[in-house]
Amino acid sequence: MKRLVGATVISVNGATIYLADGRAFEFVLEGDCCSSSEYTPEGLAAFAELLGRTITDVEERTDSSREQEMREKYGEVESDKWHFLAFTTDRGHITIDWRNISNGYYDGTCGLVERELTPWAHDAAVIAVEGK
Repeated sequence: MKRLVGATVISVNGATIYLADGRAFEFVLEGDCCSSSEYTPEGLAAFAELLGRTITDVEERTDSSREQEMREKYGEVESDKWHFLAFTTDRGHITIDWRNISNGYYDGTCGLVERELTPWAHDAAVIAVEGK
């Protein structure tokens, strides 16, 4: 994820960000065998907060202390593990939440996948940000 440092986000589509330098990346969640990883609705929506910001740092973190909060909010499961992507930008911090549901033995990860970006998609994103 360190390859995002210094990049400015010019467009967002779900968990895919488009950068001013012409690259596009999707944050893909993968659950281990017998587990499931998914963004919370709030987490997926938080990607839009990256629009127009320059990323100065990003890291993946976990926090099992929020398991009870998640059970109350999303329902009872054997094991919930709270994960988040912590972005530091030129204008503050943005946290994107996701969770992994399993029997307690398995977990999940968030992978960064570079996507093909057509020239027209990059131009349209620049127009949207710059208001041309």
